[in-house]
Amino acid sequence: MVHEEIDEKVEAQKKKDIINYRNKKRTSRIFLFAVTIYEIVETILVVFLLFLLSTLIISKLFGNNPELAQNAFSVAFVVVFIGGLVLGFIIFKKTVQWFIEKFNLEDKLTDEVLYHYKKQTKDDKEEAVEKLKTFL
Repeated sequence: MVHEEIDEKVEAQKKKDIINYRNKKRTSRIFLFAVTIYEIVETILVVFLLFLLSTLIISKLFGNNPELAQNAFSVAFVVVFIGGLVLGFIIFKKTVQWFIEKFNLEDKLTDEVLYHYKKQTKDDKEEAVEKLKTFL
């Protein structure tokens, strides 16, 4: 009799855990979709704003010399594009970390998603280096 009650409690807990995991998985998928859209829009916006800024600066500096301005635009195009992408990724990572902390999403997302976006503490970095050393 007692053994059957324990088995029923264990089964009920397993069902709750499965439901909780499925909910976390669904929430994580929705979260990943939303932050992917955010990342694309935010990075395009950053690159566009940097292009506008560089265009204004170059036109002010080299307005009288069109050849020099054209060369500066060519160089600035590559630098601003790559810099904008990197800056966009950095801003994205920081804002997603803030969002997760602000709205307490740690208990609603899967561990894989949290590990990808969480801030790395010094202990986490040291642990990752140790794992890498044992792997190599």
